[in-house]
Amino acid sequence: MNIFCNKHLTRISVCFIYNRSLSYIELSADEVNNLLQLYEMSINASLTLSKSDKELLNSWTEQHQVQQVNVTTKYRLQMDRHKDHSFRRADIDKKWTQCVDIYLEDIKRSEHKYYEDESKCLQTANGQDKEKRKAVDQVEKEIRKWRKSFRYLTRLCSVDHPDNEEDAKTCLVEYMEKDNYNSTLQRLMLLKLDAMGQLYIELTSTIENLEECLKTNLSGYLERTRSVLDSMYRCYNGRRKEDSSNVPL
Repeated sequence: MNIFCNKHLTRISVCFIYNRSLSYIELSADEVNNLLQLYEMSINASLTLSKSDKELLNSWTEQHQVQQVNVTTKYRLQMDRHKDHSFRRADIDKKWTQCVDIYLEDIKRSEHKYYEDESKCLQTANGQDKEKRKAVDQVEKEIRKWRKSFRYLTRLCSVDHPDNEEDAKTCLVEYMEKDNYNSTLQRLMLLKLDAMGQLYIELTSTIENLEECLKTNLSGYLERTRSVLDSMYRCYNGRRKEDSSNVPL
């Protein structure tokens, strides 16, 4: 039996067991105990991985939400600043205030459009990582299933061999090796590590895509603002001309 350990993988050390089929090999008591210890090591490693991943997911989710709030606030503040600057009522100039009132509905529609599109950007961002999270959950469920099967088979062998602990251990090892238990559990842990890595990449990409979406949304708002301002300036200049033409000679 050969054991290969890779300690360069993320967060945990993963050991692989390369073992010939036990169907025709009689194991000594020491070999049985060594295999059982190896199973326990793998199970404990999977428990450590599950706990670590749960903490990471909570941390990533919290950070992701904070980043979403920050980037959304960044572009919303820019929109508010442009709105206040462009459509501010000027008490000293009644003509401009009158034109602002005339185009008030257009101003409100443009602002409402910004918030609608902002909401769509956030909905897309919140749904973008669902598949990656689902992949993580599926592998974790499979790992839990294999841990549960170990406990079940341990009890089964104890029931089948109530008076002989060594036979119960051998029974368990035979079940484990028949199902390639250790190598399967190790492979699942590697899949979990990969799924977590893919999820992290997706979360990072989500924020980048959200920022790009909000940037495009702000550009659309500014374009609509320029269009409304053009109309307001024509309104303002027209009213000034009217006043000029009404001045008595």
